[in-house]
Amino acid sequence: MYRTRFFRLSILIFFIGLIVSCSNESSTNVTKVDETGKIKKIYQRLQGKTMGTTYSIQLEFVEQHQLQKEIDALLIEINQDVSTYEKNSFINLVNAAPSNIQLQDSKKYQSTNPHFKANYFKAKDVYEKTNGYFDPTVNPLVNYWGFGAAGRRKIEEVDKVQIEGILKNIGMNQFSTQYNEEKRSLDLFKSNPKAQLDFSALAKGYAVDAIAKLFDSRNIPNYFIEIGGETQVKGVNSKGQAWRIGINNPQEGAAVTDIHTALNLVDGGAVATSGNYRNFYKVGDVTYSHTINPKTGFPERNRLLSATVWAKDCMTADAYATAFMAMGIDKSQELATKLAEVEAYFIYSQEDGIVTTSYTKGMRNYIVK
Repeated sequence: MYRTRFFRLSILIFFIGLIVSCSNESSTNVTKVDETGKIKKIYQRLQGKTMGTTYSIQLEFVEQHQLQKEIDALLIEINQDVSTYEKNSFINLVNAAPSNIQLQDSKKYQSTNPHFKANYFKAKDVYEKTNGYFDPTVNPLVNYWGFGAAGRRKIEEVDKVQIEGILKNIGMNQFSTQYNEEKRSLDLFKSNPKAQLDFSALAKGYAVDAIAKLFDSRNIPNYFIEIGGETQVKGVNSKGQAWRIGINNPQEGAAVTDIHTALNLVDGGAVATSGNYRNFYKVGDVTYSHTINPKTGFPERNRLLSATVWAKDCMTADAYATAFMAMGIDKSQELATKLAEVEAYFIYSQEDGIVTTSYTKGMRNYIVK
C-alpha cells in the first residue's frame, strides 16, 4: 500500500499568472497595473525540500518577512514527529518500543507530539473505513519487496514463508489508545513488539494542510501548496481564475507533461493522486509495483491504473488515493460513492484492455471539459 520514501506520482500543476520571488520574500504588498489601468495582485513563489521530495508554493504577496523560515521550521517539526528517516523522531520511538509499554508520559501527552497524533488518528480512521486496505503498518512488506528505505532491489525468488511471517506483524489493530481517567490523559500502546508504523502515505498531505493552516492564520486569501504532488488550494490564481491541476496519463513511459485530465478547483480544497506506473520493476514477465496489498503481502495487481481524490483536507485525499490503489477499481468505486468526505476520479483498464474512466458525482464539478 505504501510508497518508498514518500513516493507519490507527479501531477502537473498549471502555474498560471505572474510568478515572482523564487525564495525571497517581500516586506511590502506588491501590485501591478495592467494595460487597461487595472490594478493586479502579484503572486510570489516559494520552493524548498522536505520529506525526500520538494515543495512548491504560490501565494498572493503579503507582508511577511519570515514566512519561508516559518514554513521550513514547521516542516522540520512535523518530521520530528512522523518521519522514520529522522533517527530520534517520535514515530521511531514508538516503533522501537516493546509490546504493552506506555509510549508517552501521560502527563505530557496532551500537549506533545501533535503531528504524530493527528496522523495516527487519521490513519486509524481510514484503516477502519477501508476494511484494512489502508494500513500504515505495512512497511516491512514494502522493504521485503525492495521498495522501502532498505534500498531498491528486485526479488528474483519469492519466499512465501517469509511473507507469511511478516504478515503476522501487519495490522493497525495491533496499536491502540487508552484514556486514563485518573490522569486525564491519552496513552498509546502496541500489542506486538514487531509492529511498526509508517505514515508515508498521508504525512505529505498532512504537511500541506499544516502550511494551509499557517496561511489561514495570516489571512492569506489566495494560495497554492504542493508537496511531492499532494496539493491544497484556496481562492484564485494571479489571473483571478480558479486553480487548475492536471492528472497524468497513467502509462509506462508517459512524460510528466502528458495530461489525461485537468481539474478546475472552483471550490478550493485538496487533491492527491496515486498510481503504479512510475514505481515498479519486472522480473521476467512479472511486473511488481510499489503498491502492496496488506491482506496478501504481495504487490497489488489489478485493473486500476490511477486514483485521484479530492477532499477538503489533503491528508484525507492522500490516504484514500493510496487505499484505492490497493483496493482495485470495483471496491474503490463502491466505497467512494459512500464517503461523504471525498470525490474520486479513476483511470482503469477494462477486461478487454481498453483504458477508461469513472468518477463520483461530485467530481464532475471539477473536470475540465
